Amino acid sequence: MYRFLRPALFKLDPENAHQLTLQLVRLAGYQPFRAILSKIYDTPDKPVEAFGLRFKNPVGLAAGYDKDGIAIRG
Repeated sequence: MYRFLRPALFKLDPENAHQLTLQLVRLAGYQPFRAILSKIYDTPDKPVEAFGLRFKNPVGLAAGYDKDGIAIRG
């Protein structure tokens, strides 16, 4: 999917692209989008332990990407 979205995102002003992707991640956290995306991108668990917490999968996110926490569900 990124392969198709990337050219459009790179034509946007960086701040607009940032806000758009945050809103899309936020939307992805709600039903029915969450269920649909889970079926499309079903992957096996790869547990990771960090800072005494156990995560279902590795998480990679740039510092400050969601500094206000609006996309936490996504």
